[in-house]
Amino acid sequence: MTYGGWMRKAGSSRAASAVAAMVVGAACAFAAPATKDRVVRMAGATVKSAPAPQVVLAWANDGKATKWTVCRRPAGAQGWDNWGAGTDVPKVADPFGVVSWTDTAVELGAAYEYRVEKTANDGGEYTAQGYLLVGVEEKPVEGRGKLLLFVDDRFTGPLGPELARLAQDLAGDGWEVLRHDVPASLTAPQVKKLIKADYDADPTNVRCVFLFGRIAVPYSGNVTADGHNEDHQGAWPADMFYGDMTGAWPDEINHVLSTDPKNPRYNKLPLMAKHQNKAGDGKYDPNAVPDDGIVELEVGRVDLSAMTMIAATEEELLRRYLDKDHGYRRRAFDPQRRALHIDGFGGCTDGFRNFSAFFGYANVQEPGALKWFAAMSSPTPAGSWLWAHGAGSGQTSACNCIGTTTDFANNYSHCVFHIMFGSGFGVWDDPNSLLRAPLASQPWGLASVLGARGPAAWALHEMGVGRTIGSCVRRSQSSASAKGRAAMVFSALMGDPTLRMYMVAPPEQATAAAGPGGALVSWEDSPDRKDVSRKSRFLGYHVYRGPGPAGPFARLTGNADGTAGFVTATSYIDPAPPAGGCCYLVRAMALEVCAGGSYYNLSQGTPARFPPRMNRLTVEVAGGVAPSAPVARELPCGSYQTLAVPPGTKPAGPWVCSWTGGGSVAPSGVGQSTRILLDRDSSIRWVWTANRDAVVAVTVPAPRQNFTQPADVILLKATASDPDGLIARVEFHAGGKLLGEDADSVYDFVTDQSGTQYKAAGQPAVATYTYAWKNVPDGAYTVTAKAYDYWGGSTTSAPVNITVGGRNTPPQVSIRVPANGATYKAGAAKFNLQSDATDDVAVVKVEYFQGATSIGASMAAPFYLWQNLGPGTYTFTAKATDNQGATTTSAPVTITVTKD
Repeated sequence: MTYGGWMRKAGSSRAASAVAAMVVGAACAFAAPATKDRVVRMAGATVKSAPAPQVVLAWANDGKATKWTVCRRPAGAQGWDNWGAGTDVPKVADPFGVVSWTDTAVELGAAYEYRVEKTANDGGEYTAQGYLLVGVEEKPVEGRGKLLLFVDDRFTGPLGPELARLAQDLAGDGWEVLRHDVPASLTAPQVKKLIKADYDADPTNVRCVFLFGRIAVPYSGNVTADGHNEDHQGAWPADMFYGDMTGAWPDEINHVLSTDPKNPRYNKLPLMAKHQNKAGDGKYDPNAVPDDGIVELEVGRVDLSAMTMIAATEEELLRRYLDKDHGYRRRAFDPQRRALHIDGFGGCTDGFRNFSAFFGYANVQEPGALKWFAAMSSPTPAGSWLWAHGAGSGQTSACNCIGTTTDFANNYSHCVFHIMFGSGFGVWDDPNSLLRAPLASQPWGLASVLGARGPAAWALHEMGVGRTIGSCVRRSQSSASAKGRAAMVFSALMGDPTLRMYMVAPPEQATAAAGPGGALVSWEDSPDRKDVSRKSRFLGYHVYRGPGPAGPFARLTGNADGTAGFVTATSYIDPAPPAGGCCYLVRAMALEVCAGGSYYNLSQGTPARFPPRMNRLTVEVAGGVAPSAPVARELPCGSYQTLAVPPGTKPAGPWVCSWTGGGSVAPSGVGQSTRILLDRDSSIRWVWTANRDAVVAVTVPAPRQNFTQPADVILLKATASDPDGLIARVEFHAGGKLLGEDADSVYDFVTDQSGTQYKAAGQPAVATYTYAWKNVPDGAYTVTAKAYDYWGGSTTSAPVNITVGGRNTPPQVSIRVPANGATYKAGAAKFNLQSDATDDVAVVKVEYFQGATSIGASMAAPFYLWQNLGPGTYTFTAKATDNQGATTTSAPVTITVTKD
């Protein structure tokens, strides 16, 4: 089944009207403004602390604006409309210029939320808004509260080391973790009961829920997330249920389509099985958070089950996610502070409104449809993004402006956070969900939310000043403080809810040992201290102490709010360590300067136990130039260790390095390094194996195909896969000459009956690469494709011989049966349409039309098509197509069928 998204189609005007009313509100008598003009695109804020604090806001001018108004309120204020009186800002003459406004009533250490509203006239009056949270050297956040970590118990053992590392990372970011290992069979009410018990025990501090693995998916409502009222109306996945601690969620109303065959949606009933909502069926009634309209807890989910279009097991995908999560927290990769925006519908404002608040509108780029992977495939800064927005028609696992879930498997995607919108994306618990695909991708994808067409669904702008994505999702979901689709039950966060946008690299290593005058805590410098681009804002370190690695931790250094008194050396002496032992935590601090002003930004904490406990780490190399016997060394327990294959062991040529591990090391992995939290005796065995050749084949054009002139463009296609990695690029050659290359896979389009194009789902994990060969002269050519993998290997396909030259002669066609003017009786009007069709090479199809309507086609002579007609007059034509795509339509034949 294919869904056309929010595009208006023939025969569905009623559904389209309903969608328009829901998405964009009251109908307008004028054409809607361009997407960029539906929001106020912020340029950012400049903060000055001396001689007196002030904030200078700036945003893109709009020549059609008739009025600008700025409102301000304290950070974290509740309610959607409690902005108070606004300040009018003078218009700017230059329609492409920048408008600015200065706020001098600000204080150091605080943060303020601004709303800039414009009134504009584009054939009719409308308003648009932009939002920005601005920190004025805002104070650091050290304690973030309690987080409830729910782990699918199938992975408690296999992912034990990675989950222990996650818990340490969360504790090192200020969270107190309460972990529940639960069976996947646990129902949504049972999971909610556990959440509610923890919340009721400490409602002030329990703030976040992290669902890891296949935790029960609640359903609720009688709504549609994508405008498909005919087959998607009803209940949708509703993780909001887990975050609401005070509202009632009844299951008492029947939202079921009539099974009367006369119902126009009767044929859609099988497709609506997931959405039908009956009283007592376990699917709840609310369309949004009930009662007070407030979602109390931040909820995020990492579920990578049933991702069969990706060639990895659920366990492997979850391990990959935890590795990415850990690397991002420690700034192992550093995306460019910019965003990519692809909108196949028009009017999708989530990207523009949030991204301009994050980075300034000049750093939001629009490469166009199907440029997603081309823009993100390069590991260089030119191919890295912190955020991306993609919207277009499609289905659960495909979008015609982005690609498919398989594309995420076959291409590197250097982006962390995603907003995605299209038909069926909100049914994210379906197999191979595109909304979950970024979480399974390599190397960076960590979070994804469902976007919208029309007014922005998400108010994520607070992330620009150090807030977590979970906190922004929670505020957007709360109808008491937000408007729009994010407050509907289907809004949810795929990913770790504790993630922030800007990370500071923590100390590389920390130890604690008895020293003169107390416990001597030592560490290696943060890489940020050496990074020229960040050095000027690097302030130093704070040291914390807690009873154990899980915390809670109290700061030992600096002033009361942590904005001064940093340790600038790489050691600190605690004069009074607890007699029973403890755990120290070292966090780096930087003054983060961004589009949202400035704030004190703490890194993850690097732990150090006292007194130190040692663990044995055993390392061995096999299959290399210099295989080694196992070598063991003692290292501090609880320390982070970067394990790398010893130098000089790699054989010449393309070889692949993998490992097997024990203890804190993952059971297996591919690569030349891995990072672990050493919390037990561990071992790693590096193994070098010869690179396995890629598989590549030219699929288009066909062997011995002739192209007639003018050969303006000959499309070349090749499929390629690598058994032990990914394809880096595919080159296309003709006669030994390099024509060009393609570095990102693109699948063929499929067109449904409505004319909507989308990328086909259910395809195997084999990527398709293309090249457009232009202005090809006459001649005979041998075409080959050469695939390169990321390990340095290459494979050349079997050759395909083609010719170019000559001009094609169109086919000839005439209808043989029935005869023109023939009359039939209704009872005897059963016959085959039959045509005579010839060509200088071959006729590949004859298509029959009754009037202007296609009634079928035949692919082989004598080109039969069965007919059974009632009384009436009928006119038929036949259209023949030859092997070069030329067509000819026959003379019409008209017959009459009389009553018996």
